[in-house]
Amino acid sequence: MAMSTEKKVGIFFLLAIIALGVMIELVEDWQPFQTQLQYQTYFNAAVGIKVGDPVRMAGVEVGKIRTIVIDDSKVRIDFHVSEGTILREDSIAEIRQTNLLGGQFLGLTFGSPQAPEIAPGTTVKSSEGANIDQLITNLDRNQQRVLGALGEMIEESRDQFRDSLAQIESIVRKIDQGDGSGEPALDP
Repeated sequence: MAMSTEKKVGIFFLLAIIALGVMIELVEDWQPFQTQLQYQTYFNAAVGIKVGDPVRMAGVEVGKIRTIVIDDSKVRIDFHVSEGTILREDSIAEIRQTNLLGGQFLGLTFGSPQAPEIAPGTTVKSSEGANIDQLITNLDRNQQRVLGALGEMIEESRDQFRDSLAQIESIVRKIDQGDGSGEPALDP
């Protein structure tokens, strides 16, 4: 049974659309006419950041992260920025969050105008910001310390608290029975 011409054209058209989708996905970041300047930076940890995440300067996307590797007990992040992006000796790279849901990007500072520019291929200084794992660990540690101290304080003052309650109970009982110095003040 031979295929009709309409079926052949339909299949060809469907395959062409699939091939176009694959090509668009593969060459999404391909910019053959734009020069990209390569840099690197080092961190102790790179929690949540991944290859392809944006590189931003003052909130403006200027590049992308190309690779993330372990290099001599540090995390090396290789990234590129568009030509015309000026990095200086005192520019700082920092892993930042785009929102509270966990989106990450590599943030770059301008550096001071009097600092000399750095050449492509140079290492950019980094600053370690607190990540969510560190914040949760610190919160847990502080909570244990505070609640532990509070528990000890309550345990140490338990007898004094019990004695104070007994005295208050005694005073209230005397007032209810009409005994003691509270009687004249309470009678109408």
